[in-house]
Amino acid sequence: MLSYVCRIASEFERRHGVVPNLLYLNHQHFEQLKLALDGLRTTRQMFEHLNMQVVIQRDVVHPKVARSATGGRAG
Repeated sequence: MLSYVCRIASEFERRHGVVPNLLYLNHQHFEQLKLALDGLRTTRQMFEHLNMQVVIQRDVVHPKVARSATGGRAG
């Protein structure tokens, strides 16, 4: 899961010239990502490591990234 998120974030940056600051997941994706980032103790640490806000939505079939001028923490 982590490698997939990194790949789609890199592709987004190449395509749009900016880093994404939003990551859309469903609950299952989120649990898989938490397992992949097992060394991080809190969900907040996980978000800081990714440098993205995570949006959990039931209807997300595949993880996706986006850029919002008001959301996220990436610069």
